[in-house]
Amino acid sequence: MTTPRTGLDEQLGRYYDAAGFVEATARYRSLSAAEANQPANQFVAASAAVRLGDLATGSDLAERSLAAFHRQGDPVGIMCATNLLGAIDFEQGRIDRASHRFEAAQEMARRLGDTAMVARTINNLANIAHLRGQSSRSLHLYRRAIAAMTATGDIVGAAETWHNLSLRLRQLGAFRDAAHAAERALDFAGRSGRPSLIALCQLGRADMRLEHEDFEGARGDLIEAEPLVRCSADPFLGLEARRLSALLTLRTGLVSQAVVEATVLVTAAARAHSALLVAEGTAILALALKAAGDVGAAERERAKAIASFVRLGASDLKDRFEIEWDDETGPLPDLAPSRRLADG
Repeated sequence: MTTPRTGLDEQLGRYYDAAGFVEATARYRSLSAAEANQPANQFVAASAAVRLGDLATGSDLAERSLAAFHRQGDPVGIMCATNLLGAIDFEQGRIDRASHRFEAAQEMARRLGDTAMVARTINNLANIAHLRGQSSRSLHLYRRAIAAMTATGDIVGAAETWHNLSLRLRQLGAFRDAAHAAERALDFAGRSGRPSLIALCQLGRADMRLEHEDFEGARGDLIEAEPLVRCSADPFLGLEARRLSALLTLRTGLVSQAVVEATVLVTAAARAHSALLVAEGTAILALALKAAGDVGAAERERAKAIASFVRLGASDLKDRFEIEWDDETGPLPDLAPSRRLADG
């Protein structure tokens, strides 16, 4: 399907996954000064930097591309850069700003008649509603996004949004519907042929099996996803795999190992400037320390986790964590599954 974004999409498509992002970054660095100042080149390099976990570089290049698109009066470029900056804001915990950016990008997409971008911004706004615990709104928006993506043939977007919908349905206890959504996500991911997307959906299935205490099944999914995660060059996907591994380790009673894994996760997430993953990892670390009997350290990490969830406006995640903290015998919660943003 041809959209107003076709030119930018074609450039990004050449670099999608694995070494492609590294190639895009290397190509940008080899450009002349004049070429490097072209906003389309800055936008592609910004997208690659974000996917490689370099949010600072991605943010700088995206801001520069946005300013240049404004100077050129390029509404398509403005829309794409605004959506990308919203994704960066979300990852770094600036949720209100992310919401404003996604809404602005959606309005531009509507004016341009870019149905595919409208659908992607709907998915992104659904992720914010999900984070804030707005169940009805998030489910409504995910389903709207899926319908639009299916209609426009956006296989990648459909896989990501089915994955996101599955996570929310499972948190609400609708396990049969969640399982169906997870399988739909895997189906679309397989059709896309993109290893990182297939891995994301495999991790989603592992998450579901953890919820059902199918520990062997979850471990199998993590093992199956590992080579795809490794070759994806997506550090946030790697962090999600670490989060699930730490949860699996804790739920199977390997408390000391869980403390180590959660500590590594928090450190790596902080290095990647991922506020949400820092909060998730800190919550897991607090529960692991409590299980290990280190009450003082557990209380300190608990306070950090709660403060992080409050800053993010993640009321649902905060409530779930506090319920589990007070529950001496119940199963550990699926604290905060990975939600995939549509940043293209």
